[in-house]
Amino acid sequence: MHRLKIRQLECFLVYMKTGSVTVAAQELHTTQPNASKTLKQMETTLGVPLFSRSGGKLRPTPEAELLYEHGQRLFQQLALIESFGLETSPLRRLSLRIATLATFGGALVPMAIEIYGESQPDLQLQVDVLDGQKIHTLVAQGLYDFGLVHSPVENEDVTSKTLAKSIIVCLLPRGHALADRKRITASDLAGEKVISYPSAPKTARAQSFLSSVLGGHV
Repeated sequence: MHRLKIRQLECFLVYMKTGSVTVAAQELHTTQPNASKTLKQMETTLGVPLFSRSGGKLRPTPEAELLYEHGQRLFQQLALIESFGLETSPLRRLSLRIATLATFGGALVPMAIEIYGESQPDLQLQVDVLDGQKIHTLVAQGLYDFGLVHSPVENEDVTSKTLAKSIIVCLLPRGHALADRKRITASDLAGEKVISYPSAPKTARAQSFLSSVLGGHV
């Protein structure tokens, strides 16, 4: 079984960064034909078209753009591993990697870090603000120690724990038929146009909003 080689991925990353096979060949101390051959071999190994070819030029496909993100993270991890022999290596220090929604990343997480950091001054912290779907995926892949989201998705690769529950507030324009009610249930919003969290398909926005309502109340 043919497997992807580090050299192929390295060539791919340099090309994606520079946009030039010639520059990629120079940085990898090889010839341009060899660099082109390496990229072609990588496509064959993966079985996915990474480039469209026109007029002797390569143009990355959407699959290549997606792979580039994952490849960068992989090489960052390899760089950490290679630094393990150094006393200053991050791998030899206690570390905590947190992925969070912007909702929590602006105030809650910094306050928690300030308090916790007093008792753990040597702890190395990495906090990244991402969207909910990426947080689920990257935590499941082990690239973060934990993530903070609104509505966790249960699966075999992720364990979730509820930290807090709250009532979601519904904002309405003055004069709206529901504006005078002290309490609005999820069913009251059926058929109403709502502004909800991003990333949901247009036809599913109302459903996504209602499913996020805690306890079925807004």
